[in-house]
Amino acid sequence: MKVFSKYLKCYNKDMKSISIKLFVILVLVLLAGTLFLSTRKQPIPGEQVACTMEAKLCPDGSYVGRSGPRCEFAECPGVATSNTAKIGGKILLNGVYITPKEVVEDSRCSPNVVCIWAGQLRLLTTLKSTSGTSNDQDIILTLGKSLTFEGKTVELTNAVGTTFTFQVK
Repeated sequence: MKVFSKYLKCYNKDMKSISIKLFVILVLVLLAGTLFLSTRKQPIPGEQVACTMEAKLCPDGSYVGRSGPRCEFAECPGVATSNTAKIGGKILLNGVYITPKEVVEDSRCSPNVVCIWAGQLRLLTTLKSTSGTSNDQDIILTLGKSLTFEGKTVELTNAVGTTFTFQVK
């Protein structure tokens, strides 16, 4: 019996040391795997990256996809949502994109001058609906006069220097 109990004590000691060794090996393998995976997130230069086909809805109603080495969403197009724009700028008002392109006529009377006729301002403008039902349309807007576009009333309401104010109802 003493021999048997001596054998069990040795066996238990060996099992404890083996268990501790296995535990340490397991922890080291997990740490090495975690380190490998965390450094693997950065793409290797020249390596091709496949991005998911997700899309992000932009404030102007358009969508952008993922791109670049880290698959970030592309920037949304620069469309202002105020009611003023300069030549070449693009704004979105009540579902209509407005892009002033060129002053066609500006026969308005200068400030502090008495004129017989106040004159007019005519502005070549590109209009496009967010509904996608029409293509870009180049239209000449006259200051203070409204026109109907895609069932909405568009008006050039003010012009100061090269800044134009619009209204869409």
